[in-house]
Amino acid sequence: DAKAETTAGQLQITKNNLVEAGRSIGETFLPTIANGSTTVKDFAQGIADMSDEGKEKLVGVATGLVAVGAGAKVVSSTAKGIGGWIEAVGKIKAASPALKSFGVAGLAAAGTITALTAAYIGVEAVRKKVIESRDYTLGLDEEAQKAETAAEAYKKLSSLSKEVDELQVKIMAADSSKEEIEAAKSRLQEIKKILADEYNLNIEVDDHELDEAIEKLTKYQALTARDSENDLKDSIISGKAQYQDDVNDKNGTEANYKGLIEKRSNLLNAKNALHDYREEWQGLNEELGKGNISQDDYNKSLEQLKQDINDVFKNGDVAERYRDMTPNVDDIEGVSSQIEFLANEYNGLEEATNAAEAAENNRQERMKEYAENAKRMADNAATLLATDVQNGNWKDAQKDIEDMSMAVKAAGLDVDYYAQKAAIAQNGVSGLNEVWQKGGDTLNNFMNDYIKNSQEFGASAAQTAAGAALIQNGFKDFESAAADGKLELINEQANQLAHSMGMVPENKTIKISAEGDISLID
Repeated sequence: DAKAETTAGQLQITKNNLVEAGRSIGETFLPTIANGSTTVKDFAQGIADMSDEGKEKLVGVATGLVAVGAGAKVVSSTAKGIGGWIEAVGKIKAASPALKSFGVAGLAAAGTITALTAAYIGVEAVRKKVIESRDYTLGLDEEAQKAETAAEAYKKLSSLSKEVDELQVKIMAADSSKEEIEAAKSRLQEIKKILADEYNLNIEVDDHELDEAIEKLTKYQALTARDSENDLKDSIISGKAQYQDDVNDKNGTEANYKGLIEKRSNLLNAKNALHDYREEWQGLNEELGKGNISQDDYNKSLEQLKQDINDVFKNGDVAERYRDMTPNVDDIEGVSSQIEFLANEYNGLEEATNAAEAAENNRQERMKEYAENAKRMADNAATLLATDVQNGNWKDAQKDIEDMSMAVKAAGLDVDYYAQKAAIAQNGVSGLNEVWQKGGDTLNNFMNDYIKNSQEFGASAAQTAAGAALIQNGFKDFESAAADGKLELINEQANQLAHSMGMVPENKTIKISAEGDISLID
């Protein structure tokens, strides 16, 4: 076929074969191909026959196929007649800075470019499968729900157990009135019904033996809550490294997506610039034919158009990569061929762009879900901590602190918030307002626990000292302290605390801004 011998024909065959091969092998990685259309299918079949492990190893090689960077948009329009050509020249000029990262190697290398486009689609398919197979958030939500349910049941049973003890004391007390005794007995019956309805525990014993039965049930529920929390913790720990990979975009998911967006934008900008050039050239020809402009004006206008379109492709940060792409502006058919080529390349990247967008959305969702469930674990550990402290289970309480610390560090949660939350649970208070209201030993004990927790959860020495000084003076945030004129006092006390405890060297000073920024200066 004579058409197949032309450059355009070979390019189309190459593109068709690559797309067909890429689709036929589905999620198989298609490497860079620069040797014409006859080797594509054979090579693709060879890759398709590789093991999954072999395909996975090839994924890392593929990430350099597409450039990355910020895209820009160029508006195109068609200027009609001699009155519009000056405006159109301005639009062609405006395209130049937007095309600085347009990495096309030229019509001479068009077969290679088309291969890269098809190859990248195959790469993204493999990458997407590999990343999805490593979804570290699978099952986290269910485990968190299970842990929360078990912790709340433990908390409720502990409260009921404590209430049973108090009711029995009331019944046995010599100074209890008949009405108080009857009310206590009635409440014991209600508790028995709760145990029967919610825990399928029918207690056929005297009231004085109820405490033993509910104590055993509470201990059992404590073990259940601990097991559920451990399951959640194991999953949080196992996903930590992959979560950090996502945060740091180690797999290049965000970079790949932005790179494709920019590449498509640059392709579109280049196509539009050529389109505007062609339209203005044709408009000049029409005006010359109608006698509306002189030959001299025509020549000057056309020369300016040529210069501007050449600048678009030559004036960039990587100009060497544009020179082969610079159109032959004296060949209107050649310009039309380039416009068609760029349009095909733009459309050819749509599938890869959509896949990259889906992968980036998946990355964002994974990070969000992991962080949310790490937060649920920290909150749940705080619930267990308050219950264990109430029951005097000090060994378990220490484990609760360790679990909170692990969750906070795993997802980079708010250290100060959880240091306070843990201290509130450790001291059996409802919040900071109660701590400040009671003052004395309650405040001192709270401050000691807060400082230990803050350090355990990963806060810097300066952050810990500043937070402690803030709470000591009855403030929840530095903005409020600044508004009350106490920021300087808090800053001074933070330094005194840090130096006295050896948290900060004597030659260093903590500096706190009104916005709450904390720094350590010489």
